[in-house]
Amino acid sequence: MECIILGELIDISVGVVIIGTFFSKRFPVMHHSPFSLVIGILFVVDSSLEIILNKPVGILEFTGALILLILLEKFISENTGTKFNHFSPLLPLILTILVILIERDNRFFHFGTLMILSVMALRTGQGARVIGWYYRDVFFISSLFGLFGALSFLFNFPMGSDFFYFGGVLLYILTIGEILRISH
Repeated sequence: MECIILGELIDISVGVVIIGTFFSKRFPVMHHSPFSLVIGILFVVDSSLEIILNKPVGILEFTGALILLILLEKFISENTGTKFNHFSPLLPLILTILVILIERDNRFFHFGTLMILSVMALRTGQGARVIGWYYRDVFFISSLFGLFGALSFLFNFPMGSDFFYFGGVLLYILTIGEILRISH
């Protein structure tokens, strides 16, 4: 049994938060960046289409998450003086393509989105200490929630997937909010 509204409410919330970064000076990477609007709109439109059509779309959400991960990698590489990590966007992309080809079902784009969000939290945790954030372990827990959500989705446990997805996203967003509140 799957609760469509719970899963889509999470995606719409993520989209609204990302659109909100366009207007916030606390997120210099996303402030007045067209990417923040595009990514947020992709999440909101994808979720709205899934509610209206009552079938998974997923590719818009997956594309938005992939763009967000690439922006995060760019941010980390510029602020840490390291080379851009091509592996982190490629790993979830390749895994998603493989799962979709094996299962022959487009709903597994959501699996890819969960994998991307897991990698994104992991990479934020890895880069956190270098740029002065000391919440590394919280980001790793968020990453584990994303991974468990992806595995739950892969093994057809949608309620567990939504629970882990919500928990991981909520933990990630609240931690970023706490960091920015302390630093400003």
